[in-house]
Amino acid sequence: MQPLRDAWSLYKAWFLKIVLVSMIVTIPIQILTLYIANYFVRYFEVVNLTPIGFVFGTLINLVMISLIQIPFIQMVLQEKTSQTITVKGPIGTFMENGWNVYLLSLVYVFMIGLGTLLFIVPGMVVSILFFSFPYVVVIEKEKGWFGLKRAFQMGRDHFFAIAGILLVFGVVQGLLEMGILFGSLLLTNSFFLVALVQMFVSSLIYPLFIFTFSNYFLEWSGLMFDYEDVYHSSF
Repeated sequence: MQPLRDAWSLYKAWFLKIVLVSMIVTIPIQILTLYIANYFVRYFEVVNLTPIGFVFGTLINLVMISLIQIPFIQMVLQEKTSQTITVKGPIGTFMENGWNVYLLSLVYVFMIGLGTLLFIVPGMVVSILFFSFPYVVVIEKEKGWFGLKRAFQMGRDHFFAIAGILLVFGVVQGLLEMGILFGSLLLTNSFFLVALVQMFVSSLIYPLFIFTFSNYFLEWSGLMFDYEDVYHSSF
């Protein structure tokens, strides 16, 4: 549980900067994702293929989730190396690694989509096996095929731990968003306003999840000790 405690400590200490990074990166990407996903859903509704539209929407959301993890992973690295947590650092890391993560996310969702077409379980297995690829890109600086290969190794070795983390945070986020959705619908019928409120809530949950997963990734890869050495050598 130490990775979660460390994540919560970082979250509390730098909450305002986390919100600022979310406003700059997370929410704009969420809004763009909402627009694109709704386009596909409505398009396939017209041709009476609504389930396919929802599949496309889900895959687009997975691309979004891959991208928004980048700046918050960098925040953990700043904290581990005893750097001052800044907004500029995470944004710079996003600009530097965004394209590589985006390209890998397209391969990622293609494999998930293919697995889902074969049967839903293979799609879920693929999503867990390769989930850590943004962390591989940002933390280990591995890209392309080597990044996917490394993510697969991490997913294979820690499959059930990754699945458990995703399940716990997924359930918590789902329950919170259901409550927010119910409360929002009591106040307004505007789809965009309700969606905006949900985006804001999820933008507050994502960083805690990413901080936690980053700490576990560092621990599993043995890099936690390397970053601690960097910290101690700075004194």
